[in-house]
Amino acid sequence: MHNRTIRAEAERIAAHVNDAQPHPSRATRMPLAMLPSNDRVSSAMPAQLRERFLERLRPKLAEAMEHVGEARDSLREPQANAESPPSPVTPAERLFANACATCRGECCTGGTDHAHLDVASLERAAITYGWTTVGEAHAAYARQIPHTHYQESCVYHGVRGCTLPRDMRADICNRHLCGSLSVLTRAMDDGARPPFVAIAASWLAPQRAAIIDVDGMKPIARARR
Repeated sequence: MHNRTIRAEAERIAAHVNDAQPHPSRATRMPLAMLPSNDRVSSAMPAQLRERFLERLRPKLAEAMEHVGEARDSLREPQANAESPPSPVTPAERLFANACATCRGECCTGGTDHAHLDVASLERAAITYGWTTVGEAHAAYARQIPHTHYQESCVYHGVRGCTLPRDMRADICNRHLCGSLSVLTRAMDDGARPPFVAIAASWLAPQRAAIIDVDGMKPIARARR
């Protein structure tokens, strides 16, 4: 929860951004989304973390692949192959992905050595990519582990975001919105996706700011005063 001083500073930044627009008006003012801020530093992936994650992943994959095999036997139909294209990203998902890039993934820090991957999420990934063995699936997840990541965060939390394709991520990672983005979602009328000012703030001060829309993010210089 951001304190009043930080909120006031964020509102000042958002007001300045809105006032600087070519034709500012009350109708076109962009709303403010206050986001958390991941301020961890990145470093080389610890070998122990990588090994611990892969060790914990294997029994979950074994259970998932058993369920997938049973489903395939009952359907007796060919499944998708490993070249299956990823699911298309919706405009709303692009909008929020750009906001998450401003935050830099504070919500990802809970993934540590499990990445929130559960059996149901692994079943879905196996069906999507057509994996037929535990080894094949295990190798696919091992290949996505980055060489560097944010310290004390998810094994897949790289400096450019999650290194897993969306179809390989845990269901909760694809669904989750922080409180600020959930509020913004409810404020959007009839599915509209207007641009907004996103400000990522730590408990000390605003750290980063950007104008966000479905096409990308435009960083705002000097979010901190």
